[in-house]
Amino acid sequence: MFDHIEIPSNLRPTDSRFGCGPSLVRPEFVEKLAKESKSFLGTSHRKPAVKNVVGEIISKLKTFLAVPDGYKIAMGNGSASLVWDMCTFGLVEKKAAHFVNGEFSSKWYSSTNESNFVEAHQVKVKNGELPKFEEFADCDVHCITWNETSTGAMWPECPMAKNSLLAVDATSAAGAYSWDLSKTDLFYFSPQKAFGSEGGLWIGIFSPKAIERIEKIKKSDRYIPSMLDFTLALENGDSNQTYNTPSLTTLFFLNCQLDWFLAQGGMPGIVKMQDEKVALLDHWVESRTELSYYIKDKNIRSKTVATINIDSAIPYEVLTKRLLKFGIQDIDCYRKLGENQIRISIFPNVSLENLEKLTLSINYLIDNKNA
Repeated sequence: MFDHIEIPSNLRPTDSRFGCGPSLVRPEFVEKLAKESKSFLGTSHRKPAVKNVVGEIISKLKTFLAVPDGYKIAMGNGSASLVWDMCTFGLVEKKAAHFVNGEFSSKWYSSTNESNFVEAHQVKVKNGELPKFEEFADCDVHCITWNETSTGAMWPECPMAKNSLLAVDATSAAGAYSWDLSKTDLFYFSPQKAFGSEGGLWIGIFSPKAIERIEKIKKSDRYIPSMLDFTLALENGDSNQTYNTPSLTTLFFLNCQLDWFLAQGGMPGIVKMQDEKVALLDHWVESRTELSYYIKDKNIRSKTVATINIDSAIPYEVLTKRLLKFGIQDIDCYRKLGENQIRISIFPNVSLENLEKLTLSINYLIDNKNA
């Protein structure tokens, strides 16, 4: 369908990485790492060179995300998916309620449900929808996925859990939009999405109530593997360390990204940039009869992961294969969703100019498919 079409060079993005994770790492950070590698890479994470970076990350996160007083930040190996199991072992006392609307919220529910020492309740809706939040009296933790990466459905604001803990998987939205942490007891994410770093690390922000619960469970007779022990992560966080040896490149890029975020005006500046990109995509989708948003309700449509359906006459794999010939990569749909669609990252490191050029490149292919 598109094999004969050459996309003009002036329409192609200068950086063609639009994947939803791992996401675009800024080239200047890679260059900076190369210059500083001899004093950083291959060094102990218990020594000042690395501990200072961890301390800087924690301090900058508190500023950038407006972390409330009394909250603690900790991090560890394993990426955010490990936190699902950590919650099962160390945060849920008896029963957790899970609000499920896609692949990743479903996996978090399964992690709790498959254990034999805590219970799980599921509130499930169709992919592309958002569950109605309800606090259940018999559940001591309520779990939501802020931005469901698989579908592009996003909670527009933080719900309130008055008599229990609220845990939030914030992986593909944290860093791009603000969130009311004062209503949240555990807010965790991986830095390979909006934070433009590498994978393999989880970062958690814990309220005093969450810390109290974690300590209570630790003192019980429940077995908790060391790798899944929140108390060890928190103790190491107090010392600007991780329990296990982390990827130093991940820490380095994350620290650089936080500097970049703050230089853009902090969260208000990043939100403004994000809103401009969302508006660009909205105009594009509305102007093309071949395109439509998978998420019909604009109020719950992700502002970091755009899932866009394509007319069935244009198979997405044919379109993305041709785009890949010109270096435009990683906009295939989520493999398990089963839709004829593209999924575009609009994380902070994706520039407005390159996003526009992506739309122009796709336009050019579609407009010339029968030429």
